[in-house]
Amino acid sequence: MAKGKVSTRTFVAYLTTAGPKRLSVVSKQVAYKDKPFPGDPYARLYSAMASSVRLNDPAPVWAAVTNESTRMRASYGECAEGWEQIVPAFHGAVVERRHTGVWSARRITVNVTPHLRLSYPDGRRELVWVHARAEKPDPLEIDAVLWLLEQAADDLLQNAEPVFVDVRRARLIRRRPSQVTTPWMEAEAAGFAELLDQFATSAA
Repeated sequence: MAKGKVSTRTFVAYLTTAGPKRLSVVSKQVAYKDKPFPGDPYARLYSAMASSVRLNDPAPVWAAVTNESTRMRASYGECAEGWEQIVPAFHGAVVERRHTGVWSARRITVNVTPHLRLSYPDGRRELVWVHARAEKPDPLEIDAVLWLLEQAADDLLQNAEPVFVDVRRARLIRRRPSQVTTPWMEAEAAGFAELLDQFATSAA
């Protein structure tokens, strides 16, 4: 099979599941092979966060809460409460345009698109991933996202530090001792590729 492209969200979902749930992740990847995945319900929130960092003010995120549909308004509101505590950590940052980098192994290419690419006047740079979902992130999810951001940094923003934001719980996590290693990620990518082959063959 030709090299498959997957999103960070899909690959990390694969890493943090086991058994039949893994098959479900891969089957969805095959089902949407030639179609766009369903839109991220938090996309407007991420855009508001970028504006918030530019202004060093949580107001744009609260405006997004007000403008959101009834179905998502409560979720946006919980995120806004956490973001109000987080945004001062990015004071002075310049928000760069969103961009996608990649990490490749074993016929799998993972597209890595941080929610924020930030540069500071003192030369620091950060790649920020925002976890907006209600469920608490699995420690492996945090480690895998930080690892992928670091691997793709040359494509995204050289010498940038990866940052994971668990926004509802107002947690900002930078580099830390990790259970994720290159051999392990390559082995997981190989397993993903093998399952992708099997599903693609059965769907043909």
